[in-house]
Amino acid sequence: MEIDRRYIDALLAPLDGERMLTLSEYIKEIEGNGVSVDGPDGRIDNKFDRHLRYLSSKSMIVNPEGFSDLKSLGFTIGAGGHASIIGHLYIMKNEENINTSSVVNNISIGGNFSGNLQSGEVNSLSNISISQLKESLEKSDTPESRSILAKLNGVLSHPLTQSIIGAF
Repeated sequence: MEIDRRYIDALLAPLDGERMLTLSEYIKEIEGNGVSVDGPDGRIDNKFDRHLRYLSSKSMIVNPEGFSDLKSLGFTIGAGGHASIIGHLYIMKNEENINTSSVVNNISIGGNFSGNLQSGEVNSLSNISISQLKESLEKSDTPESRSILAKLNGVLSHPLTQSIIGAF
């Protein structure tokens, strides 16, 4: 199944005009516009699932903190295809990442390669700065985030890291 631009537009329409909706409000609006979230078998509708993952992977929809992964948006899709939502979380359209044309890249890789590579349509790479990562960990303020933050600070303060950062 390919990405349907009209379907994408239908999924983004409730978020036009810089509207920020809770996930529950958003689901009600798209269902009111004829979008099926659940399939006839009670699992997430295949078309909705594929297009939701596309919106997420392209960061076309985000939460208020700017994260676009499904978990941050409030969607959890289990292995059995059943979806659950955290209805009080807010989502909005990320106007910076809306591109109305579909782009297909064919890449041949050989020899030395450095950079990011994404293969497929239902996965994503997230690029954030170290300062954004630190800020997010500090805001979280959980034992796990404090542990990760301590490790990150240790890596950043290491002389080798400092010499590499200084080279740029």
